Amino acid sequence: MMRPWLLVLAGLCAPALACGSGKDPEAQPDVLIVLVSGLRADRGGQPGGERALLQAFGEAPRRDFTEAYSQSVSPHLSLGSLLTGLYPSAIPLCGFADFTQGELAAQPWCAALPGGRATLPEAMAAYGWSTAFLHPAHLEQAAIEQRFQLEETWRGPVDWDTEQPRILSWWKQGEGPHLLVLQVADPMSAVAGDPKRKADPARVSAAYTAVCADLGQHLATLVAKLDQASRRPLLAVITSPHGLTLKKQRDPRATLSEMMSSELLDDAPLHVPLHFMGSDVRASAVIDQPVELRAVLPTVLKRAGAALPAGVEPLDLLSDDPSAWGNGEAYAEVGDMLALRKGRWLLRFRGMIDLGAALNPDLTTFLQYPVGPVQPNEDDLTFYFLFDPSNPQSNPMDLTRREWPTVLALRDAMIAVRTGPAAPAPQAMDPEHLLELRITAAQGYW
Repeated sequence: MMRPWLLVLAGLCAPALACGSGKDPEAQPDVLIVLVSGLRADRGGQPGGERALLQAFGEAPRRDFTEAYSQSVSPHLSLGSLLTGLYPSAIPLCGFADFTQGELAAQPWCAALPGGRATLPEAMAAYGWSTAFLHPAHLEQAAIEQRFQLEETWRGPVDWDTEQPRILSWWKQGEGPHLLVLQVADPMSAVAGDPKRKADPARVSAAYTAVCADLGQHLATLVAKLDQASRRPLLAVITSPHGLTLKKQRDPRATLSEMMSSELLDDAPLHVPLHFMGSDVRASAVIDQPVELRAVLPTVLKRAGAALPAGVEPLDLLSDDPSAWGNGEAYAEVGDMLALRKGRWLLRFRGMIDLGAALNPDLTTFLQYPVGPVQPNEDDLTFYFLFDPSNPQSNPMDLTRREWPTVLALRDAMIAVRTGPAAPAPQAMDPEHLLELRITAAQGYW
């Protein structure tokens, strides 16, 4: 599962991540979490945006997870899961039912994080961290921003010449540690062409890779300066709340959640980069085991010496014990769909609930409906889709009929997650809340 990538001595650091002198390895770390919306994980035959972004970081120690998966293709659900360490339905959290309403209060009861549900910034603030959230101005960020002590929105591309000094100024304030969650826009938004004209795939891929490379230069410079600005070790996390499907045109005027409200639970939008770096990471490794993005919260809190919020599994992606990373499964949900990645396979279940929410407990009932014990029934082929994500085809083949025993095994694992840690929270069972889930008309999956 773990491949030694480059054993690096503590004193051997790349220029982009200068180790700095006088670090106190026993001090509580400063933490930077960078969320690059729409940055998909590299895979054979794909444009290589992830690699292009990482090139600026040189050969500094880094822990890379090649099979990391977000818990939803919905940016709103993914961000909520990342910052609570829980599956979306367990929070409970649902998407936006009406994208014409610009206020969170106009959305369903479950579109906002529950007041009693602790988040990463609140947990760390309780232990002395200063917290900040810098992000694009979208509704999905508005649902989480009040959990930070400081928040600021960007409209349009980030002006790094202006923002980097401001970030450094805040970083140097006070004697305590800092947590900065920095979310930047989808790189595809910078290369989107005329939606009325068919795009040249080669041009789009090249432009996307170039934008990722430029972003990597800015991020590497920022990480180096933050690392040098403090005697505390720095733990930097670079990831994405969701990937993307390059063949689709992207309208930069729409919110990210709106653009992905009809996206299927496939590998491309779920498989995301996940890298730990900074002076708090002493040796490099590449880990191929499937892991979940929700594991970032308990990993960071453990390094910070903070207690885990209620219900959060004590996962630790910085541990050298593979069992601490999870059980080798990655689960996701949105709308009427559930997905499970395990081994070489990705299984998707679709309940065919028109414009439904994954929080609806009816989806659990449909998942548990009996299926063919030896061969799939024709109806089973409507609800289950089995793919091999390692196959680089742009339109992956459905292997459900051919690999039915594998489907049955993955279905059992999916049921265990859906009825266990990913089960809809008790609030969803309240009669009034349940009725609203069932009758709310939504624009896409939510």
